[in-house]
Parts: sequence; C-alpha cells; structure tokens
Amino acid sequence: MGVVNIEMEPEQLQKQLEVLEARVQGMIVMMRGLKKENAGLEAKLTQREKEWTQAQEEKKTVRLRIENILDTLNKLGGNGMDTTQGKSSDE
Repeated sequence: MGVVNIEMEPEQLQKQLEVLEARVQGMIVMMRGLKKENAGLEAKLTQREKEWTQAQEEKKTVRLRIENILDTLNKLGGNGMDTTQGKSSDE
C-alpha cells in the first residue's frame, strides 16, 4: 500500500482510506476471534490441570493403600514375599 500521498486526487485518497479501514476492521475481527479462542484454550487448560491434580492425588492414595496392604501382609508373614524387592524370599 505504501505511504499515502496527500496530494492525490480525493477519489484516490478516499479509496486508499477505505482499503485501510477494511484492513483494520478485518484485524479487529481476527483479534476478537483469537481472544475468544484463547479464552477457550485457557479454560481447557485449567480443566486439564484440575484433572491432572486429581489423578495425582488418586495415584498417591492408591499407592499408600497398596503399601499398607503389603506392610500388613509382610507383618503377618503370610505371603513369603519381600515387598522391598518384589521377589519371593525363597529365592
């Protein structure tokens, strides 16, 4: 497009201003769309972070329950397993 020459004919100047205005309006529409898309992505990210945190807490809970069960079995001596190695104590 280049520099607007103020010595142009009014019709040419008007045409260049219309083109410029159309470009600006197009950019505004694009920016609104990008902001809306960004907000949607941020909402999805927040949801995924919550799901990740919940999964980590569930994993921790399950691990503790399994460790407690294995400790109980080990104390009872009923399984013949070394829970620290995952191998039979007979080996």
